[in-house]
Amino acid sequence: MKADTHPLAPRNWPLWLGLGLLRLAVLLPYPLIMALGGLLGRLLYRLSPRRVGIARINIDLCLPAWGEAERAALLKAHFISTGQGLMELAMAWWMNPRRLMALVELPQAPTEQGLIAQAFAPGRGVIFLSAHFSSLDLSAYVLAQMAQGQVIRPMYRPHENPVIEGFFQRCRGRRYGQPLPREDVKGMLRALKANQGVWFAPDQNFGHKSKVFAPFFGQEAACNPATSRFARLSDAVVLPYVLLRKPDNQGYRVCLGPVLEDFPSDDSVADARRINARIEAWVRQAPEQYIWMHRRFKTRPGTEPSPYV
Repeated sequence: MKADTHPLAPRNWPLWLGLGLLRLAVLLPYPLIMALGGLLGRLLYRLSPRRVGIARINIDLCLPAWGEAERAALLKAHFISTGQGLMELAMAWWMNPRRLMALVELPQAPTEQGLIAQAFAPGRGVIFLSAHFSSLDLSAYVLAQMAQGQVIRPMYRPHENPVIEGFFQRCRGRRYGQPLPREDVKGMLRALKANQGVWFAPDQNFGHKSKVFAPFFGQEAACNPATSRFARLSDAVVLPYVLLRKPDNQGYRVCLGPVLEDFPSDDSVADARRINARIEAWVRQAPEQYIWMHRRFKTRPGTEPSPYV
C-alpha cells in the first residue's frame, strides 16, 4: 500500500475529521441537523461557482416558464438541499434506526402498503426505479427497512479515492445492503435473477453509445436504456421509488409505485419517455431536492453543442 493511500496517511486526516464531525452531528435534534446542513449548502453555493453555473443552466433549460427571481431562488434552495443531503448521508450511516424511521412517513394507502412484498412474491427480482435526489443514501436505507429482510443492492458510482471508497462500501453494506458498482452489469443481473432488489437511478448522462433521446422537461436528454434491458434479461419487476424531504423539518415521505405495467416494451424510446415522465413528476413535487448540478444535457442530438461552455 502506498503511503499516501494508507487510511492514516496525513492527506486523509481531514477526511476522518469531517466524517467524525458528521457522526457527532447526527446526535443533534433533527431541526438542528437540517439547519447545519443548510449552512453547509450555503457555503457550497459560494465556493463552487462551476457547479452553480451547471445547476443554473439546467434550471433555466427545464423551467423556462418560471420567472428569473423564482429560478434564482430555486438555485439557492437546491444548494441548501444538497448540504442537507450530506447530513442525511450521515443519518443513513449512523443515526439510531428507531429514531431515523420515526422521521419517515411510510405509505398509508392500502394499494401502496403491500407493493414491495407483492413485487417480490412471484420469485422475480425487483428494479427499484429511482432518481438522483439529495437524500440518496437515506433513500437506500429507508428502502432496505421497508423491504423487511429482502436483499436490496443499491447501484452507485465508485469513488476515485480508494480510502473513501472502502469506507463508503463498509458503511453502506452494514446499513442497507452491499452496493453494486454501476459498471457491474453481470452482478446486477445475478442479483435480479436471485429474487433480490436493485436500487437503480438512470437519470444521468453517461454518454453511452447505446443511448436514446427522450424529453425531460421539454429538453431532449440522452438516456441510458439499461432499465429496459435489465428488466428484459432478468424478467424483473420495475417499481418506482423515491424518498422526498418534507418542508419545515417534518421528516420524509415515501413515493412508491405503481409497478410499471407492460414494461419493457419493444420501443426503448417509449420506455425512456415513461421513465423521464415519472422522474419529472417527482421533481415537480420537490424541485430543490433534485440534483441539478449534474450535466444532464451534455450529450445533444445531432450536432447541437453542449450548453455547458
